[in-house]
Amino acid sequence: MVLLFVFTNKKNTVASVTYLFYFRREIKRRIILKLLSRSEEIVLLAIWQLSDDAYGLKIRDKVNESTDQNWSIGAIYAPLHRLEKKGFVTTEQSIPVAIRGGRRKTIYTVTKEGREAMAQAKAIHESIWKNAPDLDLC
Repeated sequence: MVLLFVFTNKKNTVASVTYLFYFRREIKRRIILKLLSRSEEIVLLAIWQLSDDAYGLKIRDKVNESTDQNWSIGAIYAPLHRLEKKGFVTTEQSIPVAIRGGRRKTIYTVTKEGREAMAQAKAIHESIWKNAPDLDLC
């Protein structure tokens, strides 16, 4: 919420309007510069790639396959909870199935804000690597 105080003195009114302008610009800047951690980015991309079938173990399998490393289930759920708290993913419960002993799966879906965060991360990576010298690993 932004409050605008208007004073009868013209000098104070101008100062209040100027403060409002800078305050709104600062809020916008903080939202724009909200970066993903590397683990959040990897998990978010896995959810995006799995689309309607994105639940804990499937996400872990996708991340393991993509990174060629063995991630623990805790290493998946920590960024998942942060992504949900940031509003980058939403959750819903599946229908209980007998194969799972009547338990439900928590299905994750990427939100519009999550897609924007992925686009921002991709743009940053491309910008950083654009003029980087070649890595001679031989």
